[in-house]
Amino acid sequence: MTLDALQYHRAWVDLNRELNEIGRDGLGVALHALYRQQLENGFIRDDLSGLQRRVFRHPQDDQRFFSAQYNPGRAKRFAGSGVVNPPPGSRRVNNGCFLCPENVLWQQQGAEMGFDILLDGRSYIAWMNPYP
Repeated sequence: MTLDALQYHRAWVDLNRELNEIGRDGLGVALHALYRQQLENGFIRDDLSGLQRRVFRHPQDDQRFFSAQYNPGRAKRFAGSGVVNPPPGSRRVNNGCFLCPENVLWQQQGAEMGFDILLDGRSYIAWMNPYP
């Protein structure tokens, strides 16, 4: 479902109100709620069920190791979920930056939403990765 700018803004405000309430139990709880919301609305297309993790230990010292993960779902990330050019009435900012909220609306047709976080007087947006 594609949202217009006003619908998107209202949905963003409602989601952030809910996440702030949930976030009283900790930032991790709020971020997990954002993850669940983005999974349920279809923005996140990878539930990580195919993720494979490997740990390679040093042959003489178990305290030294290297870990790696392989996610076959990441190959789908170039299938293209975002729109390249803004529709009439929208504009590209910062060269189409995929992290700028002004672009996210038209690039992801209203599916991607973030969590506004204020930390030490600075504003941040937590975004979910569609193919972590």
